[in-house]
Amino acid sequence: MMVLYEDLAARTLAIEVRDRLLLQFKGDVEIGFNWWRFDYLADPEIGREAASCAVSADLILVSFHRLADVSAAVKAWFETWLSKRTALEGALAVIRVSAGVEEPVIHDDAYLRLAARRANLDYLPLTVPPAAPQDIDRLRKDAVFHPPSGWQESPNPQYDSSGWGLND
Repeated sequence: MMVLYEDLAARTLAIEVRDRLLLQFKGDVEIGFNWWRFDYLADPEIGREAASCAVSADLILVSFHRLADVSAAVKAWFETWLSKRTALEGALAVIRVSAGVEEPVIHDDAYLRLAARRANLDYLPLTVPPAAPQDIDRLRKDAVFHPPSGWQESPNPQYDSSGWGLND
């Protein structure tokens, strides 16, 4: 799986999607991840390496705020590999950081829809419910996360010990 992300917020959302995929397919499928920030795709060497990854990826996840914010350099990078992809299976999944409940699922992504078609990829617009508020457990360094309804939770959550306290 290749992950393209705009900034830290987009990367955080992509990590959340990755974690949910890993939970969903735990033990069934081995998934490798390659992470690429938009800013670095303009570098010739990094751009070539990322394009090579895109040509062979089964799933490409693009995480951003608004397509209007995607630079011409990123779109130009897409153009460098779209026609080189010969695999007939795969998907381009798109997720927006700022997508809210009131926003439609189909958004300003006509370019990415066309790019998916040109690369023989299925197009998957993803939506993630808004994150639930986090509570900070002052006695532990763990953040307490209340997952949105409908998402599976890990049956065996992993906790890091802060080393503080008698029963820690």
